[in-house]
Amino acid sequence: GSAGANIGKTELACALIRKFSKSKPIIGIKVTTIKAKDGQCPRGGQGCGVCSSLEGNFCITQETDADSGKDTARLLAAGAAKVFWLRVMKTHLKEGLADLLDEIGADAVSLCESNSLRQVVKPGLFLMVRGKDPRMWKSSADAVKKYADKVVVSPQSRKGRLVADALRQDGSSFDFDIGLIKLLGGKWVMQEQATAIIMAGGDSRRMGMDKSVLAINGKPIVEIIAEQIRTSFSQTLISANDAEKFAFLGLQIVPDR
Repeated sequence: GSAGANIGKTELACALIRKFSKSKPIIGIKVTTIKAKDGQCPRGGQGCGVCSSLEGNFCITQETDADSGKDTARLLAAGAAKVFWLRVMKTHLKEGLADLLDEIGADAVSLCESNSLRQVVKPGLFLMVRGKDPRMWKSSADAVKKYADKVVVSPQSRKGRLVADALRQDGSSFDFDIGLIKLLGGKWVMQEQATAIIMAGGDSRRMGMDKSVLAINGKPIVEIIAEQIRTSFSQTLISANDAEKFAFLGLQIVPDR
């Protein structure tokens, strides 16, 4: 999502697609939410006709021209396997989304540009982009910013003009390290810049065994814990005296002394 137009959200999306499309097909999605087909552009002025030309409650269009200069074309040029544009009446967001998911498949990994869609679906990760002035939020963005996992600041002047020369294709021009975003098991996650320590040593007198090797569904409990938290932290350590015992986890082991 984004706080306003021409603020850098598409460039951030493109940076993520460039980073992850090398290892996994990414579906790019742009959603245009229409309040009313009365010919009035929500951005003001005469408008482009996108809203007034919509027939029915929604329309799904696949982008095929990576050189058209449109936002959807930029997503395709960045490496997206496919890109779709969903134009939808605000009152039919769920219906339009359901048809779109049928189109791309339930197991597809997607990256979507939209504010309003966050009101009807909870994504794996919800980023919002704003300019340097924290007071400038359009209504659709203000309604969902409380759901943002991270608000990213773009290199935009206070007059609202995107500083194009400051944008870098790897996303490093934003105030956020996109290296903290991971794609694990087909799901988007964001790691915290923090270290998690698993206290793995010690026998249980009550249980009569080492708790760390207690098996749950065939896996040692320490392995299950490591799998659950390693996606959320930039570093995970094991605190234990027996380094060889926990070497199978592939994590750094710190002696518990």
